[in-house]
Amino acid sequence: RVICGNAGVLLTSVIRVKPGGGNLPFTIVDAAMNDLARPALYDAWHDFEAVEPSGERFTSNIVGPVCETGDTFAMARESDKVVQGDLAVFRTAGAYGATMASTYNSRGLIPEVLVHDDKFAVVAERIQPATILAAEHVPDWLDLTRMKQLPVFITVKDRNVILVGDGDAADAKRRLIERAGGRVVAPEVHDAVIAFVAIEDAEEAAMFAALLKQRGLLVNVVDQPLLCDFTTPAIIDRDPMLIAIGTGGASAGLAKAVRQRLEQILPQSLGPLARALESARAAIRGKWPDNSERRKAIDAALGEGAPLDPLASQSEGAVADWLKDGAFTKANALVHVALSSDDPDDLTLRQARLLGQADHIFYTGLVPSAILNRARADATRTLGAVPESIPSGLVVELVGFGQDGAQEPMQ
Repeated sequence: RVICGNAGVLLTSVIRVKPGGGNLPFTIVDAAMNDLARPALYDAWHDFEAVEPSGERFTSNIVGPVCETGDTFAMARESDKVVQGDLAVFRTAGAYGATMASTYNSRGLIPEVLVHDDKFAVVAERIQPATILAAEHVPDWLDLTRMKQLPVFITVKDRNVILVGDGDAADAKRRLIERAGGRVVAPEVHDAVIAFVAIEDAEEAAMFAALLKQRGLLVNVVDQPLLCDFTTPAIIDRDPMLIAIGTGGASAGLAKAVRQRLEQILPQSLGPLARALESARAAIRGKWPDNSERRKAIDAALGEGAPLDPLASQSEGAVADWLKDGAFTKANALVHVALSSDDPDDLTLRQARLLGQADHIFYTGLVPSAILNRARADATRTLGAVPESIPSGLVVELVGFGQDGAQEPMQ
């Protein structure tokens, strides 16, 4: 250790020198307690020197950037005077730096460089935080933010769909396939897009499923969710709008109950509204050539109480009247939302609506991804406070649960 220790230095950069408010200043460096642990563990002394000393000296508290009281290298230490951007070294780090280093606070391990006269070589590569995080895995049963299935709509019109089995379950699948315009074919047909297995005997159903999967087909096995590559949802049909409610095979009854409730809420005019918007696509594009402005105009018109509110019964000429009367624009607004918990189910109806309508979301503190996922997919998400120059559109500022400064939601 006498030889190795004195042969090595920890090279660091000065982030800034922070005034101490009447006390000693703080020299904050980019090295931290995880890179050289001895001072934090047992107050070990390591000389601190500037790489290019100016000849001036000063006394300061030398600390790292980690928000931790133990991230301290030296208190009231006289050393070469340094300023922001200067390079400096901690001496006698050869036997203790890399050997005792850790990835505390998700900080990567720094590289080790061997130097001899005018030659140098990296003998241990830098380990990035991303590499550390890549080795960590959240079990499926604990990851509440990850979807268990990819929701998609498959076009089967005039295409072959395999159906194996008979009885009521098979008849229901046959009606579904034919309703979507597909052709029901036997398992011997080799140009099918997907397959359904509706056989009551579990072992026979599993055998057929395995054979079909070997051919590269995605297979649905009735009443056996563990064998399913996809599941069929409960459907609300407002052609061309199709709303699907699925539970990943957990409970078809629950999906049906939700569908029945939503059927009572959603007007029959949803389908004609969708067709009218499709027919008016060119006119809408002509009125709002800019993609961002066009999206905002459509979002505003489809808002609650707006001219094209989808939950209100719409007349046949609603879209034409909207285009004729001019844009119904959504006013710029900044809304502060203080979370009462980290559970997305605890969001109030107003908070959930604001997240769904927001153009920009700024969040501070611990805001779970499960809550951020409730926002529109194209809404910008920024960690930090709202800037002085507030973006246009609806801006939501989320304050994490239990954070200082949290306040009641207000507008």
